[in-house]
Amino acid sequence: MLKAYLKREKYGIMYGMSPARKPKRKLKKPPALRQLTPEELKEWRIKHDLSQGELATLLGVKQQTVSCWETGARKIPLYLSLLLDYLEKKVLNEQE
Repeated sequence: MLKAYLKREKYGIMYGMSPARKPKRKLKKPPALRQLTPEELKEWRIKHDLSQGELATLLGVKQQTVSCWETGARKIPLYLSLLLDYLEKKVLNEQE
């Protein structure tokens, strides 16, 4: 009984409640998602000297999907800005 009391005093545990846990590490703030416009997507693709088919292969989609994004027939997903940033930093720089 005395051990349980001392344990509660030491860790601040009251009546079977667990102590508040601090996170082991600080979490990074997630990057901001932004909506790309069809013009921005096309400019990005041309800047990196990619055809619609090559970009589609890198993204894992069909060429027709990239075409629809660039013409505005289909809404560009929010995560695409993150994926293009990743491609620019990691994949395309390694190919050069």
